[in-house]
Amino acid sequence: DQLAGPEHKFDYMLSNPPFGVTWGGKDGYEKEAMKYQTNRYQAGMPRTNDGALLFLQTMLAKMKPVRQGGSRIAIILNGSPLSNGDCGSGESEIRRYILENDQPAYLTEPYTKAFTPPNIKKEQQFYESDLDFRIHLKLDTVEREISFTLSPEDSFVKIFEKEVKVVFAEKIANLTESLKKAKDKNKAIKAFIRGLEVAAKFTHRNYISDNEYIQYGEDIETFLKREIGKPIIRWIDSPQLGYEILPNKYFYKYQPPKPADELLKEFWALEEEAEKMLGGLGINKKW
Repeated sequence: DQLAGPEHKFDYMLSNPPFGVTWGGKDGYEKEAMKYQTNRYQAGMPRTNDGALLFLQTMLAKMKPVRQGGSRIAIILNGSPLSNGDCGSGESEIRRYILENDQPAYLTEPYTKAFTPPNIKKEQQFYESDLDFRIHLKLDTVEREISFTLSPEDSFVKIFEKEVKVVFAEKIANLTESLKKAKDKNKAIKAFIRGLEVAAKFTHRNYISDNEYIQYGEDIETFLKREIGKPIIRWIDSPQLGYEILPNKYFYKYQPPKPADELLKEFWALEEEAEKMLGGLGINKKW
């Protein structure tokens, strides 16, 4: 950038940045780019394997203020900078900064599944990652809450029972006080645990959020009540809103596929053409 000074502002700018070119690492522009992280790139830093949004932010930084007549810029982008990146990522924060409140927003929702040991085991086996639990326990008028992280190698039943024994230690001690044999004590403890009212939430670190696309201008609370209709994290409780531009939503035109009979005619025509070519080579076709 030979015109990096704050005095360098332009009326018109046009850019066709390279797509998917790495700007980070020892062979990239990362060291130089970080110098501008607090000013030119204050909106955010995209992933290091695609620097197109750095070009865009550079152009924005060189725009004239409206009081000086403003600027006009144009940039050619592929789909990646428009939609890549989850809520809170560099790409999303850049789009958020540029568009402010002018595009649909991401809303996160907790990931939930039926709370059963078989389901939990499937989650562990499939994702091979940790599960975070928050479990509310109730026995008559007594309520307790436990939290723990389950690794792929851990047994849910063992850890759950261990945590229950800790929070209900006094009750379990009174329950098993008169029992002499370990077998009888274990049986009584298991019966006690089965008698608990359990309300559990668990989230997976590889799939902890979901997204909802809401048309700009629609009331978010109204949308959630109409489309979701179940308890979720209220969007106003989360500072993370993301922005995504979906070109296909506006420019895609459906092209119906060819009818099957037309495709079959084309197939057989190609088959005849191939046979003629083989015949010209003196090859007899044999199946």
